[in-house]
Amino acid sequence: MAQASVDGVFSKTANTGNIVSISVDGVASVPNDLAIVTAGGFNFVNFAGQAPDASWTALGGAFQKILSAAGALTVTQALASSFTAAQLLALFKTVPGQTPAFTNRGSGSGGSVLASNPATFTPAAGNSLLWMCCQVAQFPNTTSFANDGGLNWVLLANVGIDDGQTHPMSMLMWYAENVPANPVTLRLNVGNGGTWSLFEISNLLFASLRLLTSLGVGI
Repeated sequence: MAQASVDGVFSKTANTGNIVSISVDGVASVPNDLAIVTAGGFNFVNFAGQAPDASWTALGGAFQKILSAAGALTVTQALASSFTAAQLLALFKTVPGQTPAFTNRGSGSGGSVLASNPATFTPAAGNSLLWMCCQVAQFPNTTSFANDGGLNWVLLANVGIDDGQTHPMSMLMWYAENVPANPVTLRLNVGNGGTWSLFEISNLLFASLRLLTSLGVGI
């Protein structure tokens, strides 16, 4: 099922070798989208993509910013010289006049079962959850929930690439919007844990402005 707050998900992969940057193109249909971008490369130095520029704020292994205007954009991230690389850009509609806030609900590296931390937590009603994972030496990547907390999760992206010389790279995003204020225990199966993070995000536009007004949310 589509998620109303998602304005678009865009990806880019490369396997040309000696990759020192990667760029993804996207389009925001409305102003004030929340943009979240993450990138990684298979190398033996530092696989994480760097901040596109000083206007982006670190978000675990990703970066976020509010886009003031609608329209096309290109986001470029520097990498340590890599055999292969992948990049994801996700755009989310925001509640007018409200700024998204982020709460880390887990992070780590390695392993094939990723777990929220604390194991059980209670999100605020109407918030959203975003799980991101950057995996070196894994493609294609299988992923499923061992415990989804009873939430409506959507796999926004599961992309990757190999160069035929055992340098695979993959990235994934799982997303659930407008969650209830119920305790949840989350466990996600992946082929290779890589580096991952789970965030709770407030003030994303999961419904029409008319409905939000009737609910007294953010308007």
